[in-house]
Amino acid sequence: MVFNSSSFLNGNEHWIPLCLPKFNPKGFLHAYIWAEGRLAIILISADKNAFFNMREVKEKVLEDLRRDGLWDKLLSSVRSGRYTVGIIPFGSLLNWTADIGLSGILHFIYKSKVQVQFTMPDLPSNDTQTRRLLALYRHLHAIVHARRSHIKVFHYLSRRFSALVWVGTGFECYVVAEGRVSRAVLARASRNIVRWVRAEEARLFVSGGVVF
Repeated sequence: MVFNSSSFLNGNEHWIPLCLPKFNPKGFLHAYIWAEGRLAIILISADKNAFFNMREVKEKVLEDLRRDGLWDKLLSSVRSGRYTVGIIPFGSLLNWTADIGLSGILHFIYKSKVQVQFTMPDLPSNDTQTRRLLALYRHLHAIVHARRSHIKVFHYLSRRFSALVWVGTGFECYVVAEGRVSRAVLARASRNIVRWVRAEEARLFVSGGVVF
């Protein structure tokens, strides 16, 4: 919400009501929001009159981050973008087939049903390709979640993309490659992605008893 609304990205302070149904469907928390560039400090309070207290907390946090040089490091990290598909240890993927290679795996989305969160690498820099990719994800999601659907593994082929959806215990994994790629290759790529995400869960997901 913050990074997709220009009104929040002006360096001003905002104090907005926030309803988290699993926390309290009949009441509101209040969010103090301050953003600079692609970084934001967001503080949540159950007290609707806590704006000035939250402002003081923000100033102290910002002061400490800047004093220790961490704010600049965070800005640099944000500018570098999300992780990329290349971070995934696909192992011997290049040996499975000569016509795909590591560059053939274009993107993936991993949804944790346990954490009710998802992780994905950076989207393609090409806007047209990104729109096509997101449209494909919507199509794949609609297929595997259609009424009375019991699909656990779905292989998709088109002129531009190949994809595999794996609905497992506690997760969903969507993997997309460029061109026509076999189900076996995408299945192995999916297993590597799931293995990597599980090893990195503590870093990729917000956990530890947080209620949304």
